Amino acid sequence: MFKVGDKVKFKKSSINTGMSDATESDVFEVSWALSGCTHIQLRDVIPSLTGWWNVNHFEHAEEEVMNNTEEQEIK
Repeated sequence: MFKVGDKVKFKKSSINTGMSDATESDVFEVSWALSGCTHIQLRDVIPSLTGWWNVNHFEHAEEEVMNNTEEQEIK
């Protein structure tokens, strides 16, 4: 399960459905989650990603992915 502050990214299968404008390299921070809850809310997301999301669409982001995203933002 996810908790507030976790870094997550969409699973490839969810991206392939076209359900969001996110890419595989986009990393988000969980801003709201309850223990045992099936939905999470993301912090500072692009407008098309606001609201609640089913946890099945996400996976924990790996450290390497997070570092690459941070480096891209700096550039």
